[in-house]
This record gives sequence, structure tokens and C-alpha cells, in this order.
Amino acid sequence: MAPPAFERAVSYGLYQGRIREAIHALKYDRLHPAARVLGQMLAEAIAQLAGEAPAAMLVVPVPLHPSKYAQRGFNQARSLAVEALGFLRKSHPNGG
Repeated sequence: MAPPAFERAVSYGLYQGRIREAIHALKYDRLHPAARVLGQMLAEAIAQLAGEAPAAMLVVPVPLHPSKYAQRGFNQARSLAVEALGFLRKSHPNGG
């Protein structure tokens, strides 16, 4: 089995409880303000890597299957990434 094409992945928490409920509200109930809250949480988790991460980091949302995109009308992972990057640009304007 080939190693992953990335060095590190990060998450704010486990997919359970209130985090799971918020993700479901975004994905299935189209409660888009949840993306802002979840994006901020993700930004906090990413920011914790600042001291050990390379100077250039990528935030890459998981692509959504075309049928799921057609069903939902948006990619929730992309929404979270956009929000997280917005928070990171404000809290770490120089990238570090």
C-alpha cells in the first residue's frame, strides 16, 4: 500500500455528538451558517500546526461526487475550507 500523498491531516474533533449534528445540519438541512462555525473550529485546529507545519500549507476539501453535488447544490467540505481559510487569513495574516 502506497503512503498518502500528504504529511499530515487535521480535524477539530471526532465525528460524533454536537459536531456530527452541526455537519448534518449543514449537509442535509442546508443550514449554511453552520459552515462558519465549523470553519472557525477547523481553523483553530489548523492554527495549532503553525509551529511544526511547513511554510506553505494547503487546505484541500474532499471532492463531492457529482450526484451528491446535484442533490445538495453545494459541497459542504468546500464551504468549510473557505470559512476556515477566511479565519486563518484574519488570525495569521502573514501565514504563520
